[in-house]
Amino acid sequence: MDVLLGVISIPFTVILTSDPSMIYLTPGLVAGFLSGLYYGTHSGSVKRAGLRTGAIGGLPVVWSSADLVVAELSAPLDILALAIVVGVLWSLFVIAFSAFLSALCAIGGDWVSHFVSD
Repeated sequence: MDVLLGVISIPFTVILTSDPSMIYLTPGLVAGFLSGLYYGTHSGSVKRAGLRTGAIGGLPVVWSSADLVVAELSAPLDILALAIVVGVLWSLFVIAFSAFLSALCAIGGDWVSHFVSD
């Protein structure tokens, strides 16, 4: 369910993002919250579900990084190589950050699910 929620958040992220240099991670965070709601009432690790949801939901940042590399295609080879390295590192950082934030949202969703069910 957590992976599915992450995948479902991607089109919403793409729709909200009109400029590739600014990726909105809000749909991924909402998906993380929803995974916390779901896994809070079922057996399973809420934190891991949030991490998986956020990692999948953060994948549109690759689009932003690819835009950076494409903008440098006509640059000298050393600048292009630097752009590729920076793009990959940036993508990994933002995906990890999105996973962390989504895990926090999942913990919040878990708390809400316990609060509502009691």
